[in-house]
Amino acid sequence: MFCSHCGCEQRDKAKFCSQCGHALPPAGGMAAKGKKSAAIPILSCVTLLLAICLLLQNFGVVGLVASGNMDLPAGDQPSRLEGPGYASPEDAVQAYIAALQTGDVSAAVATFAIESYIDAVDVAAGLTYMGAWLPGANFNGNFYAVTGGDYERQLLIGGRQAAIIRNLYLQLLTYSDCMNDGRNVILEDEASVAAFLNSNGDGRFEQALAGMEFVAFVDPAVLYPYYAEESAVQNRQRVMNEWGLNAYQDMAAQVKLGGEDWLLLLSCGKYGDRWYNLSQIGQLATYLGLSTYVGGLAPYTDIVD
Repeated sequence: MFCSHCGCEQRDKAKFCSQCGHALPPAGGMAAKGKKSAAIPILSCVTLLLAICLLLQNFGVVGLVASGNMDLPAGDQPSRLEGPGYASPEDAVQAYIAALQTGDVSAAVATFAIESYIDAVDVAAGLTYMGAWLPGANFNGNFYAVTGGDYERQLLIGGRQAAIIRNLYLQLLTYSDCMNDGRNVILEDEASVAAFLNSNGDGRFEQALAGMEFVAFVDPAVLYPYYAEESAVQNRQRVMNEWGLNAYQDMAAQVKLGGEDWLLLLSCGKYGDRWYNLSQIGQLATYLGLSTYVGGLAPYTDIVD
């Protein structure tokens, strides 16, 4: 079995990657049947830069440096990144799709639980389940607060925002055929650089998003026959407990992009009486063996065949 996140070979029945800490699909999932990913983490630098820029923006540093005024107004507090939430998981996904259609990154991010997630996650429960503290996993999506204090909380909030935007960028690269199955693209000379840029610089994904049409929600059990099995149900209950959720739901939205059928795979969670999107790479995407390098976006025929 191979990790769909970093491509590292794993021992049988392993729950987490020994290299990057990413959750592995359960036995019986597509990744365990031989669909291994050759993905190489070529976007690490991009992720780091995004995180730094977002953190600077959250702290108000970017605007203050540009203006030459380094004094924060008394009592000034950063606004919340997440929106007010939604009445149902379907509403949360529909709001996400609407934001993608207009190319509004901030609006797309606001459909996700960010502060609510950071404040509600049960770190002790997560570490107990993993049986280890994996620092690398904290950069890949767990966001466990282990030292305490507002400073760490701000860092984790900025990191979660950056992770969501990273997946949006991966969607762009996936649709634009820039991912090359996660492998590096060798550009030997100026001509090959020019050819690479010319072949990808047509803005096709932005155009496809503007014309994207929602088709229907697809039952997760149709995509993954083992979805209702007791082990999968127990795993979703564990996620609910660890993330401090009142309810959890995997969502698969069939959409038309550029005249072709695609699937957006998200997980949604309920905090209090409001639903939010949780992840573009949720439990269902993991069960299906979907690479984390596609950002939760896949051609419909790649999953339903």
